[in-house]
Amino acid sequence: MKIDLFYGKDVASALLKVRRELGPDAVILHSGPRPGGGVEVLGADPGEVDSLRRLLSGNEMEPALRSEARIRPRVVALVGPAGAGKTTALMKLALNPRGFGAKKVGLISLDTYRVSGLDEIRSYAQVAGLPLEILYHESDAAGALARLRDRDVILVDTPGRLTAVNSQTPDWVRTLLALEPDEVHLACPAGIRLGLARRTRWSFERCKPTHLLLTRVDESLRDPELVGLVRGLGLPGRWISSGHELPGSLSPALSGIINALAAPSLTGLPATTRRPGDGSGTAAAVAARRAGREAAAAREAAAGGGSISGFQAVG
Repeated sequence: MKIDLFYGKDVASALLKVRRELGPDAVILHSGPRPGGGVEVLGADPGEVDSLRRLLSGNEMEPALRSEARIRPRVVALVGPAGAGKTTALMKLALNPRGFGAKKVGLISLDTYRVSGLDEIRSYAQVAGLPLEILYHESDAAGALARLRDRDVILVDTPGRLTAVNSQTPDWVRTLLALEPDEVHLACPAGIRLGLARRTRWSFERCKPTHLLLTRVDESLRDPELVGLVRGLGLPGRWISSGHELPGSLSPALSGIINALAAPSLTGLPATTRRPGDGSGTAAAVAARRAGREAAAAREAAAGGGSISGFQAVG
């Protein structure tokens, strides 16, 4: 493992283990007391951070967003299996300053298979004051794009109904391709096994994924397999998503992964997961918490976020 946690009774003994495993030029990403006694050090192979940085960087979006010559809003779609957290991640992108919270955002939903899915995104859109288009057929795409032409960014939510063995392309995939998205982010839970994640990517290959968006990272804290998952899927990533609250935790991909490996000692991600049924992700909760959380997120973004110097702006 090229990035891993090492333990010792004191800093010197932990660093000795780092040097033995990773060499004398190892990069130290974090050090601190270990719960229960002793210390822990998060070390990395000298080339690992740069390698991850290159893998995750992809093509930057901001220059295109700032360009006044664009003839339409940028279209960013999220695809992935049911339960991956696509809708929650989509709303984080819409509201969080680390995503598009400072932009004029429009929403499109292709998830017309589930009444609950439509109800959920309708509630979110109403509470957040964002225009929403619901598309049932690929012929609806042009009209929706025209009605949302005053937006900076259009975020597209999709159903999780897609299998690799299905020989026919579902209607919603044809509609997605008719929107001609600039980016398609494959949403994968951070705890998914690499083999299953690869099959998932294969299943959604018809959607032409361009990026990886790890979700539910709070359920895989301190798991070194996060790095293997990113490498195994081979897609660049701009963000990771953690938790169910909105606008919630949305972090740059590289610094977020590093913080997750060192959690809960670092403060970038929550140390505990949400309790099922606590209502923290409902539209009512969004309305109740939105102002305070946006202000806090804005302050965090302005300060750089995270606690690993030099990685805050990466991803």
